Amino acid sequence: MGLPRTGRGKKRSSQSTSQDNDSSPPKRLHLSQKPGLADLDGKAIQHVFSFLNLNELSRLAMSTRSLASNVFNFSLSVKALPTLFPSMFTPAARAAQTRYKVEGSPTALGLDPSSARLNFRRLGELAKRLTCLLPTKERVKVSAKFVGRLTYQEGSAAPLMSAIGVFIHALMRGWEDVECRSAADAILQMFNAGEEQLSELLTEEYILGSRMRQELLTRSFLYSVFHQEVAPGVNRAEGRRQQRLWIRYLVTFACPPGRNQVVAVARLLLLMTTPARDQGVQWVDHEEAIPATMAVASARYGLLVSQLHHLSNQPQILPLADLLAAMFKQPTRWLPENVGSVLLLLGQVATKQFLLQAVVTSAEEVAHAFTGLALMTARFRRPFTAVFHRLDDLVEGVEEEGERDALLSAIWRSLTQEVRELRVAQQAGEDWAEEGGMHIFKVVREVGKRMMEKAYMGLPRAESSALSNEE
Repeated sequence: MGLPRTGRGKKRSSQSTSQDNDSSPPKRLHLSQKPGLADLDGKAIQHVFSFLNLNELSRLAMSTRSLASNVFNFSLSVKALPTLFPSMFTPAARAAQTRYKVEGSPTALGLDPSSARLNFRRLGELAKRLTCLLPTKERVKVSAKFVGRLTYQEGSAAPLMSAIGVFIHALMRGWEDVECRSAADAILQMFNAGEEQLSELLTEEYILGSRMRQELLTRSFLYSVFHQEVAPGVNRAEGRRQQRLWIRYLVTFACPPGRNQVVAVARLLLLMTTPARDQGVQWVDHEEAIPATMAVASARYGLLVSQLHHLSNQPQILPLADLLAAMFKQPTRWLPENVGSVLLLLGQVATKQFLLQAVVTSAEEVAHAFTGLALMTARFRRPFTAVFHRLDDLVEGVEEEGERDALLSAIWRSLTQEVRELRVAQQAGEDWAEEGGMHIFKVVREVGKRMMEKAYMGLPRAESSALSNEE
């Protein structure tokens, strides 16, 4: 018969939980909007932001567009000053002698040099993130509001301008060349907009040295933005490439083509590269101070020569010889020794090009430059071979015999003038006269001998070169 069948096939009844018709299913609870940080009123959210540092503000600005807008508005408020410029609120900044006026601050503030670079680099990164959706020129103009609140009053402008240069290049790090070109144009327009800081200084009518404060501010700005802080954190080759681009951008936008373009470019380069002190740009060094050694000449003119090399690369903005001819007269005629120092640093190719063009226009000018070249060759204890080659080039470059005689006579008059000035200095008991006498004597002896050969013996170039090598 077997056992009776059990109800194993029956389904067990499930116990269902009843829910109210009003309540939402669990998944919908996550879709309901909750109040967030961006929903706080303006004063409350600024109070919250005041407890953050620049890195935290930068990360917050990348979260939502609403928070980015709130961070930007906070950055323009007075309450944001300690957050944006912590390097101006340290004990070292309070003890600094140079003070800067900050918009919204009741007192002038100093700048801590030990933390200023990091501070302004992070500020540039914040501006980079806040303006990432704007066109290039608009990005630069909006970002300028951050540092536009700082005003140079008295003392050295260099620390503040250096910090601003760090800010600008942190903002533009990674940009394409065409974007940097557009940004450079916008930067110069803003700098020049207030009181025509730059364009006035480049006019031929302006007397260099007459407005020391304006010149110092402009020099510090140009040096920082267009050279010193360019291309941070890249390899040497890329750094030189970008420096070359930035000096070309500067010349292109600050000195447009026209009748006075050559003079304007000459003034621009000298304004950017001439050493400066708190008393002003040292224009008088070109007219009075002779470099004692090659190292001193390199310290004074090394940056100028570097910028000239950048501009001489193809395509040339201006002929190098024309630029040098104008530069050696700014603000007045340079000492021949300083002309010679620049030519020696530039190299023989540029020197030959300059002298051959100068001999066409004026025998006196080429004699002035050649004398300086010979004197500094002797002072730097270099062989005279290159000097003799340049004299050969000049003589061969003059077709008429009368013009050749006039050239040699001009060189001899220039050397004679140097001897006269040396005697006056010796009588006045000046320190440099004794050492300078040895160099002038050597130049007169060596160059005088070669000039006699060229003028009267008619030695061919090959024989002249052999004599040069023997010496």
